[in-house]
Amino acid sequence: MKINNKLKHRIGLCRDYLLGKEEVSFPPIELIVEATNRCNLNCIMCPREKIKSAPEDIKLPLFRKIVGEASNFLELIDFSFRGEPLMNQNIFEMISYAKSKGIKTYMSTNANLLDKDASMRLLYSGLDLLEISLDAFSEETYTKIRRNGDFNKVINNLEVLLHEKQKIKNNLFVEIGFVPLLENYSQMDNFMSHWKNNPSINAARIKPFSTRAGLISNPLYNDNIPYKTGFSRNRCVRLWRSLSICSDGTVLPCCYDFSGNYKLGDLKHQTIKEIWNGKALIGLRKQHAGLTSVPLELCSRCELLRISTTKQSLTFLCSGLNLRKMLARFDKFYRLNKKIKRKEI
Repeated sequence: MKINNKLKHRIGLCRDYLLGKEEVSFPPIELIVEATNRCNLNCIMCPREKIKSAPEDIKLPLFRKIVGEASNFLELIDFSFRGEPLMNQNIFEMISYAKSKGIKTYMSTNANLLDKDASMRLLYSGLDLLEISLDAFSEETYTKIRRNGDFNKVINNLEVLLHEKQKIKNNLFVEIGFVPLLENYSQMDNFMSHWKNNPSINAARIKPFSTRAGLISNPLYNDNIPYKTGFSRNRCVRLWRSLSICSDGTVLPCCYDFSGNYKLGDLKHQTIKEIWNGKALIGLRKQHAGLTSVPLELCSRCELLRISTTKQSLTFLCSGLNLRKMLARFDKFYRLNKKIKRKEI
């Protein structure tokens, strides 16, 4: 898609969002496409036990159908949702296929499977941004948080990836992530000091903890479920910007619906555009635009609705990829510190 068309597309979506239009004039600019709902770890801050669907990798024909429908309007595909993308052996082919259609790509990984072969295949796939979720500065802490993971293996895999990236002069944006928890809070400074000065790392990020719309809690934070008994009239920008697609083709309103309770459609039998302005999503937009009074339980528990509609609309100013890069570069410790209880850990 040409730059002028992208800008027109985003402005159109932003206008519809601010006006609260339930039927949107333009298709989504981002898709979360779940490469797999399987995972090799059992992390303490992940509500994987809420998943109701059977373990499954997305099939290549379905993925090609999605990309074929979206290539004329889509800016970004995020391959991360409820599983570890590297568990799908076709992930490299999927990234390359999306890139061949002019779509930017993003992926988050725990890096336990990121050996040299996987690193090389990722680098040559054309992936634009890779987030490595580390969440610790020591093996002991890592083991408590990322159960079934191997800290030393991850560090070794990361070093290999960075070495090969420099060797072939690849421009993959690599981000190292840390979510503050009671188990790792004392390591935050050491984590940032170590990784932020590594010239091969594009960004070391302290990521705000998410309750996944109240599915999980974190005692480190003052209030985990901001809208437990009410509903903010701020609109969720995701309903006017993106869709989340499960590995079986089911479409959900957002990535916080881990259980798949709010199905918008099925891409095995429908198109993206049919679902985008389908009855289910139009009804959900009406709720957020204040045209109906009863919200989904998922939305009534979501911390994202703390953010004003006006502020959320600013995300249309840039692509999803650049937005993620900016967050990675500027999401500093001092900002997060204001949101955390001051207590001895």
